[in-house]
Amino acid sequence: MHAHAYDRPRAPRWHALAAAALATFSAGTARADEPSADRRAPRAEHVFVADPDFTMEGNVRTFESFGRVLFLYEKALPTWSDNAVALAAGRTAKLLFLDAPLAYLTAVTIHEVAGHGARGRELGRSPVFSFKLPEPYRSLLSPGDDEANLARSRDGIRGQPDKDVLFVMGGTEANHVTCQWLNRRLVSMGGRAHHADLLVYGVSRVAYASSFLGSDIESGSAGGSDDVAAYVDALQARFDAGGADDRRRVASRLRAGYIWNLFDPTLALSVWGTLVDALGRGRAYSELPLPQLGGLVVYPAPRFGLTPFGGEQAIDVRFAPARDRDGRGPGRAFATWVGEVYGRVGTSGLARYQGAGAKLLDVRVAEPVRAGAELDVWNQPVVDLEARSWFDRPNRLGANVGAFGRLALFDRIGVTAKLGYKSWGHVQGLPIAAGLHGYIGLSLDPR
Repeated sequence: MHAHAYDRPRAPRWHALAAAALATFSAGTARADEPSADRRAPRAEHVFVADPDFTMEGNVRTFESFGRVLFLYEKALPTWSDNAVALAAGRTAKLLFLDAPLAYLTAVTIHEVAGHGARGRELGRSPVFSFKLPEPYRSLLSPGDDEANLARSRDGIRGQPDKDVLFVMGGTEANHVTCQWLNRRLVSMGGRAHHADLLVYGVSRVAYASSFLGSDIESGSAGGSDDVAAYVDALQARFDAGGADDRRRVASRLRAGYIWNLFDPTLALSVWGTLVDALGRGRAYSELPLPQLGGLVVYPAPRFGLTPFGGEQAIDVRFAPARDRDGRGPGRAFATWVGEVYGRVGTSGLARYQGAGAKLLDVRVAEPVRAGAELDVWNQPVVDLEARSWFDRPNRLGANVGAFGRLALFDRIGVTAKLGYKSWGHVQGLPIAAGLHGYIGLSLDPR
């Protein structure tokens, strides 16, 4: 991280807030007073993987796991007071000075390195990142830094429309991939989620809300400093729709699509879990009642994403066994498998594109082995990374197939891997080109 010295005086309110926070930590509590049931609750496995091309999905899983490792600091913090006021003040300071910055750093690292960076590397670039401190530390330690961006020097691509649009949409794409994996974990746990997951989910889900819902998306006044405005610029170049009316039409459709993204029960759980369960009650876990159908919990959720052809709306339906592995009741341990089906359709008005897919994860093949599979199919315009003025392109059918596996080597350590093959085309989180893709790495089970 790089800080810059400025002559502007430091804001005294931050000094007072910092002093109050230190006093709270030393006199009150440094940990949410979580119930004993929370302490015994299973925690999701940490997945640290690599692939030869450092592509998006593997990067997302790795950095999201690193973020959860950072939250293990909570186990080392003692409770020094039973006073209700001190407990509430301690939880507030913990949220403002530890939890929120950690969640923000996790989401931003995924956005930049696993998002823009992965797409940039895939397109032959070499992104270089220079991160800044998150709030409130940025205002405390570098109050004169007014630059809006947290990371710079992403080494983008200009002048080649398909490459440009893929690069600028890569950050929000990675945030959506993060939310997909967090939602799978939510269903696997029968609707339960740790507050760290909910914080990362909330930050990832509402990233660029002000950009989608503000005026810059239509006027383009933010220029290259805003990914969403730059994305609209790239779509205009890609589809030869450079007029002001064209931009307003594209922006209006993207804004309407993004609002769909907000009708999300997990996002509501993120707000409730942060403000009520974690901050108000000192609980580490929150629970979302999931509908049951027979012996399954079933969870439909909306999804909005960006593609090289504009925005798309999707419905994800996830399901898992309603009872835990030991049969003691719903929502108290990880399910023995998780399934998922989805459908997606383009809503940009610039092109026609549709897709559907399915996943089956964490199926116990034998005692030390878990496996899974995925299938995606689509009908979308041709992606040509070298084209500069090919605007009206034919649609092509495409598909992706993949297999997941985890082999337990020791009690809590295993090898996890994915191997897939796809044709040319865009699927959220996967390489754009045809060929093999996947990763291999370690799976650490903290349960």
